[in-house]
Amino acid sequence: MLDVDGKHVLQVDRDLDRLMLPVESDTTLAGCPECGVVAVGHGRRVHTVVDAPCFGVAVRQRWRKRIWR
Repeated sequence: MLDVDGKHVLQVDRDLDRLMLPVESDTTLAGCPECGVVAVGHGRRVHTVVDAPCFGVAVRQRWRKRIWR
């Protein structure tokens, strides 16, 4: 459904009037582009994104974005 590298749909929940898609990003290394220090994962925050209708119902993505430190 989502053709985005590094993102994964965890499950699909469908109610009568909406489709909920929990989405999560890959576990990859990230860091400062200037000094090269590798960041450490510090949990995730959930952001709700409203998407175009699918199968005649509203779509909401619950994106679990990684927090870095």
